[in-house]
Amino acid sequence: MQPRSRPREDGPPRGGHRKLRPRPRVARGPCRGACEPGQCFGRLGTPRSRGRQFRPRACDGASLARLARREEALASYERALSIRPDMAEAEFGRGIVFRDQTRFEEAVRCFDRAIELNRTDAVRGLFHSHRAEALNLLGRFPEAFADVRRCLEVAPNDDQVLYAVSLIELLHGRWREAWPKYERRIALNVGIPEGFSPPPWPPWRGERLEHELLVLRGEQGLGDHVLFSCFAAHLAKLGHRIALWTKPSLEPLLRTVPGVERVVSDIAALEDSTGLRWTSMMSVPGILGTMPETVPRNGPFLAADPDRVAAWRQRLGNHGFKIGIAWQNAGASHLDKLRSVPLREFASLTDIAGVRLISLQKGRGVEEIETVGFGERIETLGDDFDAGGGAFLDSAAAMMNLDLIVTPDNAIAHLAGALGRPTFVALMHVPEWRWLLDRDDSPWYPATRLFRQSSASDWLGVFARITDVVRGRALQAN
Repeated sequence: MQPRSRPREDGPPRGGHRKLRPRPRVARGPCRGACEPGQCFGRLGTPRSRGRQFRPRACDGASLARLARREEALASYERALSIRPDMAEAEFGRGIVFRDQTRFEEAVRCFDRAIELNRTDAVRGLFHSHRAEALNLLGRFPEAFADVRRCLEVAPNDDQVLYAVSLIELLHGRWREAWPKYERRIALNVGIPEGFSPPPWPPWRGERLEHELLVLRGEQGLGDHVLFSCFAAHLAKLGHRIALWTKPSLEPLLRTVPGVERVVSDIAALEDSTGLRWTSMMSVPGILGTMPETVPRNGPFLAADPDRVAAWRQRLGNHGFKIGIAWQNAGASHLDKLRSVPLREFASLTDIAGVRLISLQKGRGVEEIETVGFGERIETLGDDFDAGGGAFLDSAAAMMNLDLIVTPDNAIAHLAGALGRPTFVALMHVPEWRWLLDRDDSPWYPATRLFRQSSASDWLGVFARITDVVRGRALQAN
């Protein structure tokens, strides 16, 4: 959920936050790790005369996919299938590549064939979970949930399957069923760096604490650190002593979470503390049994530095209806290009009298400014914007001087929401689970309004609706 191409941080020495792709737990074959788990073909019992020619090609497909050389990977899988048309794992590998290319219809057809060919329940559950994901993204929800039921029948204890199912259930608001499954992300190292060791403190499982300090470990993307810090404010309000363990760059910003005693990026800083407990920040809603209707609403739970706010007020001035815009998501997921909005879609906002467009975009995406006809209307905030002192400190201060923020699903959306700023979020047709479905408000951020695609890639319709609402607001403000 990162809107900008910041260098990835390694995070605290004893527990960083690098987001890792979950890895299927399927037995490896004779390739001994050369290919991705779940895509190893050397173990399939091909005839010796054919196997010597075939195995390297099969493993090549998985290796090429891992290197994002997707067209070459597809060609490799197709060669494998020309030799063994009944090879389920090769069809599955093709489906994964199509998924990563956001070619979901083709992915579904490959998963169909893989499921038909496969005879092993544990692997079939994995295939069903991937098909459920693709069907869900296509908006074919009844079919997706049919696959959910099937993969839970054949692989009821598989970490990869249960985690994949949890993401679908969370999107559809089935949080009670989803939270226990979502915990399987930990076994899969989602958001956990290689070599991470849990701290030597007892885990917190929801019991009432007296004098202990509860350490909440941030995980996954910058937007997740921001969003789930709302639970730090909530637990502090309930009387718990709270510390946050986060990325170094986020320490200054997260120190503004109300009620939090300590914010650290290295748990060595807590060595002088006693009576410590800990849990992952994104485990808290499951521990508390949070439902969409019971998300804590404690008002804004982040604050901008007053001196920076004053400095940006002077720099931006008071004239015009000031809209902060971001358009790119700089994450590594195959869905990030679908979440991002081409800058050209913002053109209709420039037709509204008095509107000023102020860029909050950093890194990848800024090159689009030179390619759009209204580029000269976009005000940029200089190379020193958010360049030092901590992530988003200038962004937060600038937002406090804006009338509105318009952005896709990225960390800017979560920052603006946490600050309580008026925000319009443009969402892909089937969004990331935190935004749920079939609503134009957010349970996390009362001042945020959601504008959803009515069909895949329909940014034109989204921005037509946004422009209509902005026109009314700008007229009223002027």
